[in-house]
Amino acid sequence: MLSLRLVRLLDTHAEQLSDTLFATLLHSPDCSDLHKVPREHLELRAREIYRNLSDWLTSGTEWEIAQRYIALGQERAAQGVALSHFVWAIGATKKT
Repeated sequence: MLSLRLVRLLDTHAEQLSDTLFATLLHSPDCSDLHKVPREHLELRAREIYRNLSDWLTSGTEWEIAQRYIALGQERAAQGVALSHFVWAIGATKKT
């Protein structure tokens, strides 16, 4: 079970975390295919991750989260983003 303190920290620092993630995605050659995605979509997605993270951690089911990432993967594939770049970006999200 996650501590309430961790959830509060995520909520408090969501903006800073999303800014850091966005900068990482823009500058890493490991996910350069993400340049095919409109910049405002990437920025919006980075913000969405951290705004919703505490909800996903406290009340989301694995199935709901999996469905969200499957849909996102399909969207990125349609935009021409290589799977390896998409997976790297997900890893960067976890590290941020």
